[in-house]
Amino acid sequence: MIENLKIFLVSAIILVSFYACSDVKSYPDEPEISFTYVYLADTVNAVGTDVKLQKLCFEVVDGDGNIGGYDTDTSNLFISILAKRSDGTYREITDLQGEPIRFEYRIPYNEPVGQNKYLKASVRVKIESELAFFNYDTIKYEFYVYDRDMNRSNTSETCDIPVKIHGTIYSDGTIDEIVDEDETIEEQTEK
Repeated sequence: MIENLKIFLVSAIILVSFYACSDVKSYPDEPEISFTYVYLADTVNAVGTDVKLQKLCFEVVDGDGNIGGYDTDTSNLFISILAKRSDGTYREITDLQGEPIRFEYRIPYNEPVGQNKYLKASVRVKIESELAFFNYDTIKYEFYVYDRDMNRSNTSETCDIPVKIHGTIYSDGTIDEIVDEDETIEEQTEK
């Protein structure tokens, strides 16, 4: 009887140990990003100019958790804006000199806490562009990040974004148009 109890206890300890160890997650050291949603609204900026407000949201997972820079002068998030042509292809939007319009941002320093050193986070980027800039019907963004070891992520892109929309467009292409302008983006994402 005591021998059976010992075998049972050892088996139970092994099972509990195996279960506890299975919670440790492993991801590659290179960041992996995926588009979540983009929010668009016509508004007026601080100096009174009509602008298109865009909030791009994406998820990032990094196996060694070293997303975000120490240096405030170093960009680690790069965004290109593309316009849809009448033949269905895309091209980068350019400025008056013919140079591609690209946005560069810095994701702040982050360090995971605990035994799992991976980092899983949601990143939101606010972009304001003059309305005159938006003379296209449909756009999309392409973007990528670098971690502190200069590992480049995959390049992710949004779905098609009709620029006349005032609301949220999700990764599956569904659109939540805003009826009440006081509704916040957080309230929309809870639907």
